[in-house]
Amino acid sequence: DSEPVLGVVFVPATGITYYAAKGIGAFRANGKSPAEGLPLEGNHGDGSSESRRCVRVVASRSHFSDATREYIESLERDYGPTEIVNAGSAVKICLVAEGSADVYPRFGPTMEWDTGAGHAIAEASGCVVRRADTNETLRYNKESLLNPHFIVGRKPFAG
Repeated sequence: DSEPVLGVVFVPATGITYYAAKGIGAFRANGKSPAEGLPLEGNHGDGSSESRRCVRVVASRSHFSDATREYIESLERDYGPTEIVNAGSAVKICLVAEGSADVYPRFGPTMEWDTGAGHAIAEASGCVVRRADTNETLRYNKESLLNPHFIVGRKPFAG
């Protein structure tokens, strides 16, 4: 029905695996340690962590556009200071899902295969993945596999 229901993202550099299934939940596993449910304890993903005094925005150095800059400026006007967290492509969505970052705005081209697994993980952890132009949920199996611009996060940062 045009929505992801299962996702797995493995990060070779850290050995961390993120995975989720709709109706079951989202998890992070690291080696032989027991899997942890997402969001991770202490990472609220809503900016309310006592240790966090700013909105953490996942962005890419190589895809940092004027639209991304404008979106971050709007967050600063609405919520105060921001901190940019740089990460690899699919990992960005997982950082929001685990609560290490608050929002991931993507105003550059991606394909469905770039986002499907992370989308499933994000939604199973309580996040939303919304089109930036209409605020509707990002859909899959479209005629064109190119994604529209989107935002991943928990309320109030997305959705």
